[in-house]
Amino acid sequence: YIEWMEGQEEFRGIDWKWSDVPAGEALFPDLVVKEQAEIVSTGIQEKLDVQGQGGKHLTPEEFHQALEETPAEDVILLDVRNSYEYAIGHFQGAVDPQMRHTVQWQKYVRENAP
Repeated sequence: YIEWMEGQEEFRGIDWKWSDVPAGEALFPDLVVKEQAEIVSTGIQEKLDVQGQGGKHLTPEEFHQALEETPAEDVILLDVRNSYEYAIGHFQGAVDPQMRHTVQWQKYVRENAP
C-alpha cells in the first residue's frame, strides 16, 4: 500500500506511521466496523432511484452555461447543505433552507414544494 501511494506524486513524502503488533493480538481490540445504509442520514425510508429519478448530471462548465442562459427569474438555486456550511460559502443568490441537520430536508420539501 505504502509503495503504491509513494508512486503517486501527490502522496510522495508522507511521514508514514505504523505499529508492530504481536501475531494474534488486536491493535484496537474495541474497534467495530459496521456497514451503514447512508453516510449522512436523510430520514427517508423508501429506496430512492437516483439514477432513474434524478436530474441530468452537469459538468461545472455545463452548469455555468445553464445559469448564464436561463433568465434569473426562472432559476432557483437551493443549497441543501446545513446553514453552517452555507454561511462559509455558497453560490450568489442561493437559497438557504435553514437546516441544522440533513433529516430536516423532508420537512423543508413538504412545506415548500409546489
